Amino acid sequence: MAEEIRQCPSNRRFLGTERLTAGLEYLDEAGLVATDPETKLRIQAERLARLTAMHRWEEAEIEAQHAPEEWQTRIIQIKNQVSAKGRQRAVKSQQDYLAELQKREQLATEKGDSAAAARFAELINQVQQGISTTDE
Repeated sequence: MAEEIRQCPSNRRFLGTERLTAGLEYLDEAGLVATDPETKLRIQAERLARLTAMHRWEEAEIEAQHAPEEWQTRIIQIKNQVSAKGRQRAVKSQQDYLAELQKREQLATEKGDSAAAARFAELINQVQQGISTTDE
């Protein structure tokens, strides 16, 4: 990315993207040649941070087995938080979709379009059945 930024014309702003995998091979190489325990710990912390940020949970958990216990705990906490937020987003999305279908059904009923109202009623029924089966 440094070369991309360096070669960008000076009158334009370069919008780079973060690539969390960039440099992982250098971290691996640094880990192989590092002799100082503090350096090895910093390398491991960087690798774990990147793996966690990329949601590569299995790899992070395997690598964390050789890390301090608080790191292992933190990775599990982050994984659980991300999973919980994903579930919350899915539920909110379903609720918003259901509300939109109900609004459209009401509009179709008000316009006297019984075919559209029936289609929306069927969709609402399907969504509600899906929500009730996932809640159990």
